[in-house]
Amino acid sequence: MRSCTHPSAARRKHTGFTLIELLVVILIIAVLAVLSFLGYSRYRDMADKTRSINNLRQIMMANASYAADHSGRYVPLYATDEEGSRTGFWFQDADFIRQLVGNVTNAAGNPTRQIPVDYLDQKAVRRGHTHLAMSFGMNDTGLMARTGPNVRASQYSQRIANPSGSMAFATATDYRITYNNRIGGRAFGRTTNGSMAYRHGGQEDTNEQGHTIMRGGAALVAFYDGSAREMTEADIREIDNTRGGRSSSFWDPTQNR
Repeated sequence: MRSCTHPSAARRKHTGFTLIELLVVILIIAVLAVLSFLGYSRYRDMADKTRSINNLRQIMMANASYAADHSGRYVPLYATDEEGSRTGFWFQDADFIRQLVGNVTNAAGNPTRQIPVDYLDQKAVRRGHTHLAMSFGMNDTGLMARTGPNVRASQYSQRIANPSGSMAFATATDYRITYNNRIGGRAFGRTTNGSMAYRHGGQEDTNEQGHTIMRGGAALVAFYDGSAREMTEADIREIDNTRGGRSSSFWDPTQNR
């Protein structure tokens, strides 16, 4: 007995995807790709932040070891020669670098002061900024006024009144962080005004000067007790409003409030 197949059923059997079906498949693939990228970016940002916080802790540990070897004096923000000219900065100090990374050599096997990128702020490294002074800066409160011949602008461990609440280093775009430029600075690059950098998290934007900023981002801060954590611009303003700003122990390590 011959079976009879309806013509429309035969056509459906041999017909491929329709245009609408193809568009739906492409849309689904595109959505999955976007979600995968967002998930990867979020994971990468979290990994960068964790690693950079650990690097800040390592810097403070090296600073503490430096102080132990120098009668309680931390690595100087800068040093001057017999004529009062600045001759070196904290990120160039050979003893400090040795405490941080050991004896560093270049490809030719010669000693170098270039810090490996593994010790830097990984968010800055991703933007091509591979210098320590474009990753982290030292709190310069009470140090910049120290001038004259043979000066070593250092804090002393014996004078740190509140180690767990006093900032030693933080993410920055300069080798130093100054109170006057604690907020509103650019997130990446190199400056000479002591800007604190809020580059972790947040939404990338451009300020009035055309520089990249991260709205809602956080700076990473290391304290004299060796701890480190993220802080937002709102956190810094809170210190201004409730603890006296520059005269607080956060900015001035010799204070206890």
